[in-house]
Amino acid sequence: MNYTILKNIRKFNKIILIFGILLICFSIQTKSIQAEENNVIKVGYPIVEGFTEIKDGVYSGYAYEYLREIAKYTGWEYEFVEMSLNDAMNELKNGNIDIVAGMLKNDQSITIYDFPEYDSGYTYTTLSILKDNENISQSNFETLNGLKVGYFETSKVRLNNFIKFCENNSITNIDLIPYPFQTGKELSEALESKEVDAIIDGDLLTNNNEKVVVKFGAIPYYFATTKGNTKITQQLNHVLFKIKESDPAFNQKLYNKYFQINKEHFFILTEEEQSYINNMAPLKAIYIDNYNPLQYYDINTKKPAGIFIDVMNLITQKSGLRFELVRVKSYEEAYELIKAKKADLIIGAPSIYPIADENEFTLTKSYLKFDMVEVVRKNKNNQQNNPKIIALPIGGAYYNINNDYEINLYDTFEECLTAVEKGTADLTCGNNHSVSNYLATGYYPNLTVISNDFKTEVSIGLAKPTNNNLLSIINKAIYSLSEEEIKDIIY
Repeated sequence: MNYTILKNIRKFNKIILIFGILLICFSIQTKSIQAEENNVIKVGYPIVEGFTEIKDGVYSGYAYEYLREIAKYTGWEYEFVEMSLNDAMNELKNGNIDIVAGMLKNDQSITIYDFPEYDSGYTYTTLSILKDNENISQSNFETLNGLKVGYFETSKVRLNNFIKFCENNSITNIDLIPYPFQTGKELSEALESKEVDAIIDGDLLTNNNEKVVVKFGAIPYYFATTKGNTKITQQLNHVLFKIKESDPAFNQKLYNKYFQINKEHFFILTEEEQSYINNMAPLKAIYIDNYNPLQYYDINTKKPAGIFIDVMNLITQKSGLRFELVRVKSYEEAYELIKAKKADLIIGAPSIYPIADENEFTLTKSYLKFDMVEVVRKNKNNQQNNPKIIALPIGGAYYNINNDYEINLYDTFEECLTAVEKGTADLTCGNNHSVSNYLATGYYPNLTVISNDFKTEVSIGLAKPTNNNLLSIINKAIYSLSEEEIKDIIY
């Protein structure tokens, strides 16, 4: 009896032991599965304006947005660890974090870190100065002669890029001053204290109190991981290929978003250009009436108005050039005045070289780009019925019309819209701003818009022979216009 009880107790204890072992194994397996599912990636996150930012607790920047795109394919969750760039490189080397963005791949770095095959963008070598330095010009490289220029002694590639740039542009007497890389702030501090006149750095590292004089020498950069972390490297290879395959312009779009738009372009004139402005008479500048909201005569204020007019006002503020606005009814009339030497420029000329050549004017840099759209009648499926008659304003910007069309020319864009409304033309073409403006008035209830892929740019057209100082001044002024200034004008 006692033997039977003891035997049963032992059997029961054995069952408990087996069940306990199973529970432990299941628990370990569950934790392993959960860890795999959580897939948390530690990211070294040095704060770099435009690249890896935190504003009011919100993450943003080129690298941050790129990582979020990668996570769509991998399911990764991120733990962003704020630290200096130097600390991030060391922690990555020691395996305490998994990824650092914006790393350069070279003979030295590939012995310390692992890199995917595909880059995640390009960085450019920059020569930067303090914002309030008005003695150095973007457009006149002679002002760079004799500068004290600081650089990181570890940045051999950027230094060589700068030396080649100086050789190619006959820049001489540069005093190159090396600085050790410790916190990454040494160059900015040297520039701020005016130990140096300029610094050689990268476009991803420019501070708010600095402005870029010139940018050159593109270098690819990568997401780097700890040496031997093949799992992350393989996933990055797969995903980066997918991103580039689905959107080949992904990198450039991100770069434009964070490093091109809203960057201040400064405006400096040579002595010769300033002398030209000081001694010039007001220039006769033609604008075309009835191109709302681009350019028109405002009957309420009795003054010219529109996007083009406001751009010219900005150019006046920045440059000191003076303009006397001349109102005409059509582009044809504007071209005739230019060819007859009765005006100096057209404020909103289509950036199309054959039109400029034919009408004897020189195009400046473009200052606006528009989507062109087609306008048709609502009650007719023009695409299926092969429209044959297109209404266009004389001298307008829509230049790549199919030869199958019969073109009817009108003095104004309003007359083109009326022709389509009445059925004497099958369609017309115009920029999206003007079309939206006219259709919003309600005067053309039977018209609708069809989008297409054609875009047109707008420049200032300068009568020939063109004064080189005038062309240079206007191009500098256009280049100095910020994205925000243009947006404010349009809105």
